[in-house]
Amino acid sequence: MGYTRRLLSPKYYKVSRKSHKFIVTTIPGPYGKDKSIPIAVALRDILKIADNIHEVRHILSKKAVKIDNKIQTNFKFPIGFMDVLTINNENYRVLVNEKGLYIKPIDSNQAKLKLLKIVRKCYVKNNKLQLSFHDGRTLLVEKDMYKTGDVVLFDLETKQIKQQTQFKRGAMILITEGRNKGKLGVIEDMVIIRGSQPNKIIVKTGTEKIETLKDYTFVLGQDTSLINM
Repeated sequence: MGYTRRLLSPKYYKVSRKSHKFIVTTIPGPYGKDKSIPIAVALRDILKIADNIHEVRHILSKKAVKIDNKIQTNFKFPIGFMDVLTINNENYRVLVNEKGLYIKPIDSNQAKLKLLKIVRKCYVKNNKLQLSFHDGRTLLVEKDMYKTGDVVLFDLETKQIKQQTQFKRGAMILITEGRNKGKLGVIEDMVIIRGSQPNKIIVKTGTEKIETLKDYTFVLGQDTSLINM
């Protein structure tokens, strides 16, 4: 379906839940509906660049909108965590705080970069190693120097990895899901659980220590974040 009830939409959409009954929802894409924002909602309800869907479509028809440096014309296309949204010469990044996804203005230099979390890796034809990232992107690499959970700094213009940061003790992370989402901290310890249960980590955030699932975290760098947060 192309629309959903406003009362069921995520709070981070920032829409009035009583003015209309339905709101546009995302098409199938790199993110699930609960982890993304339709372009139409981003332009109309969050950034206030358009007043209605007709204006959103007009802006998109002018090829004025890019996601990760690629022109996007579908107003239902989903944008998700770490995506770079460009509208004419204005740039934004999708981040996470305690309320969920939000959109932050960034400069043109930051708009060239994106952090990508490795979610799986496998060997493909000709014994090439393929990395799969959290945004659905895949990339062939020469050397097997990466692990799932690691994060790379990716150049959106050259389509190349500029830097790698490992998921390990001392790494700076952002909690992206669960009741502690939006909190920044440092990995203090890892809790390896044998069996089918997911692994956990201990995160130090100031004077507080938090236990959370490994899958709920996203590495930002070793000492400081590789991008502006």
